Amino acid sequence: MHMHLIRLELYGFKSFSNKTEFSFSPGITALVGPNGCGKSNVVDAIRWVLGEQNPRALRANKMTDLIYAGTENSEHKNYAEVVVVLDNTDNEIPLDFREVTITRRYYRSGESEYFLNRVPCRLKDISEVLASTSLGKGTYSIIGQGQVAEVINSRPEDRRLMFEEAAGIALYKLRKSEALKKLGDTQSHLTRIDDIIYELQGQEEDIRESAAKAKVFLELKEQGDKLELSLWAAKFADLQKRLQELEERRETLTASKLQGAAANREMETQLAEAAAALQECDLVISALENNRSQLAAGKTQCEYKLELSQQRQNDYANMVFSARQRLTGLKAQLAEFRSGAGRIRQELDKTQEEVGLYTVAHKRRGAAASLVRRLLAGAENFRGRADDSIRQAAKASTEYAASREKTREMEVELAGQMESVQGELAGWQRDFRAIRMEIEDFTAAQVKIR
Repeated sequence: MHMHLIRLELYGFKSFSNKTEFSFSPGITALVGPNGCGKSNVVDAIRWVLGEQNPRALRANKMTDLIYAGTENSEHKNYAEVVVVLDNTDNEIPLDFREVTITRRYYRSGESEYFLNRVPCRLKDISEVLASTSLGKGTYSIIGQGQVAEVINSRPEDRRLMFEEAAGIALYKLRKSEALKKLGDTQSHLTRIDDIIYELQGQEEDIRESAAKAKVFLELKEQGDKLELSLWAAKFADLQKRLQELEERRETLTASKLQGAAANREMETQLAEAAAALQECDLVISALENNRSQLAAGKTQCEYKLELSQQRQNDYANMVFSARQRLTGLKAQLAEFRSGAGRIRQELDKTQEEVGLYTVAHKRRGAAASLVRRLLAGAENFRGRADDSIRQAAKASTEYAASREKTREMEVELAGQMESVQGELAGWQRDFRAIRMEIEDFTAAQVKIR
């Protein structure tokens, strides 16, 4: 089985805008189709991917003309790519692969890329691989229109060259040309070396002197290198010692830093607890302030009640004094009425003897008795009222004394509560100052550590 074309892939090449794949099974001998369908473009793609560099041989003015230019309905492409897959079962291509894939890609920027079995390579690598198969550039594996007539009408020398290229002799001529070129380059190098030797022979004495100087220089340089090495060794030892000291200091500082971090965390915990305690203290102080306000209000109310009780006591005392004065007056009137009643009784006794005046005396006696009864009733009524006034005054005095005692007790209790509140507040203030001093000491210690 001879090598044949397995597959051809085109993307953005000439009229093929989208990826197009042609599979060539064994036995396919031709591509047919109407004019303008792209048959020649397929042949140009094969010629291009195998290494053709002349745009005119591909029916183009320049390489960028090979990239799909676009139409009204489709956008242009930024590069053209052709992939050809060749069967290599018989190892006609000197590669250890059953299939050989050759890829060529060209960008509008002018950059080209070549791949051999998906591995980046050079165009020269592809040409060398294909040279032994008559598929490379300049071979006659692809014959275009007019080339047959060109072969017939050419000179014998040109026809011989064509036959040699078709027979694969061109590869060996290429290799011979490269070998001759390398041989010429080698001869030029030998001539140059002879010239250098000739020049060096004329400079032998100078070279010997320079060599002696160079030897002395090398000896001195060796001594200098040894001294420099000793110096660097001493510096290295010193640096190593300093490094060890710095390492020890770093470990010490690290330990101090860890201790500081632990102390910092502990202090942060204490600060949080202190903040909570301060917040609780604020709540207690606020409650104590409210209690103090309430106690102050109670004190004001008690003072008002005390003043009101004092005023009532004064009123009751005035009432008792007035009642006693009225009682004294009534007692005097009662004594006077009793004295008058005695005189009236004496007169009645005298008039009883007089018969003629019995009726008048009886009337006068009745009127006097009625008057005496009214006076006695009024006196008793006034005495009751005076006793009620005295009892009310005594009750008011007792209530005033109790109210005053209660007010005094409330004042004592209020004074005790105020003293307790002030003591607690002073204790909280002392604790707050102590916590603040600890925070300031810890902050100063952190600054020293840093």
